[in-house]
Amino acid sequence: MAAISRQGDPPGPRSLPVFTFGRCSACTQRADRARSLLTAHPSIAGRLGNVAAHRLACALDAVAALGLDLGELPEDSEALLWPLMEHLAGPGSAAGWVSRFSPTWHSGADPDLCNPRPWSHVGGDSRDSLGRGYARVLVARVALSAPPVRLGPPLVDASLADAVAVEGGCLMCGVVAITLSAAVVVRLGGRHGAARQVWRPATQTVPGSVDTLAGYLCPPCEDARGDGAVGTTAAAKAFLAHVEVTDPTAAEQLRGSVLDGADLPGYGDLVYVARRTGRAGPVPSTEPWAHVA
Repeated sequence: MAAISRQGDPPGPRSLPVFTFGRCSACTQRADRARSLLTAHPSIAGRLGNVAAHRLACALDAVAALGLDLGELPEDSEALLWPLMEHLAGPGSAAGWVSRFSPTWHSGADPDLCNPRPWSHVGGDSRDSLGRGYARVLVARVALSAPPVRLGPPLVDASLADAVAVEGGCLMCGVVAITLSAAVVVRLGGRHGAARQVWRPATQTVPGSVDTLAGYLCPPCEDARGDGAVGTTAAAKAFLAHVEVTDPTAAEQLRGSVLDGADLPGYGDLVYVARRTGRAGPVPSTEPWAHVA
């Protein structure tokens, strides 16, 4: 393994020192294990390309630098390999001995010296970074066997104070929550971060009024809306898409009437009417489009 390093002011390209490093048997075994794991899970390399083996090897190095051992991984370990690379590839790469010399030469680094024992050069901020990354991997590992998580929409942004806030359910279908695997919720940053990413903010102009509704769309309604505005047309498309999944026969019967302009109110429309008339508002449902049934 060769490394090119700069020390002090960048010298000319011909004066860059080149160091050659070997790899001990333990590090070689981890690199070989990374390649074997990627061979068993080709979709990882398919997504990451040529850097996959390096990233996974660095993640395994990070575990070793902490004095830990992953042990034998199950055959279906792909779901664990992703958080390993996400949280430990960077810290593992930074913890490597070669990182003391490349891309910059660290103060006190001496190429003529070596460690008295593996990873003894790792300490301080580097070890803290490794520990934080491993803690996140443990959280992701626990989440793999945790039950699914139901996520409701976030609160409507306070900057939309002039709009009528439709909270607690999807602006169109009225569903109260969507279900994600615990592993996905962890990967998206926890409940709050995941909700912010999967629920999409939206506004809707009330027909015949200057009022605006503000709320969130669940993923299926957001997909059905596409690039269009939230309104009766988008609601009709989203409702039909829902029925096509739940009752294809009924979808064929509804297709003409729904898409030809049938008056299909969204959940937000009912909330608005209830507030304007002083009546009790509708309640979000565990099932999409329960207010239409």
